[in-house]
Amino acid sequence: MQHLIGDYSNWPPAHGRAVAKMTAELSADHGVETQFLDFVSHRFDVQLDNQIVVVEVVAKIKPDVALALWKEDNDNDHMVARELSRNALRHANRILGDETYRPPSDMLAAILGLMG
Repeated sequence: MQHLIGDYSNWPPAHGRAVAKMTAELSADHGVETQFLDFVSHRFDVQLDNQIVVVEVVAKIKPDVALALWKEDNDNDHMVARELSRNALRHANRILGDETYRPPSDMLAAILGLMG
């Protein structure tokens, strides 16, 4: 499982907690490999440099099935992550100029962040 945000230090509920480390350990306990990019919570956007970072990960993983955030999610981080993920999953070939990339056969919407 790939996470965009790897640095939660500016998120108050995460103060004093190693969120990425705990998530990776919990995932590993269930047989899931977890990786994190270096994006900082609420400090990234959908600029081309960030699209390329995400596209390179997607092109390397070549997922058959992908979970994308639900389009009605109103959390700022989730909206940005959704756009980055969907652009990468659907258009990696155009962003990287690699015609061998094929999008996942299924992309499911995950409903997260409904508390805000």
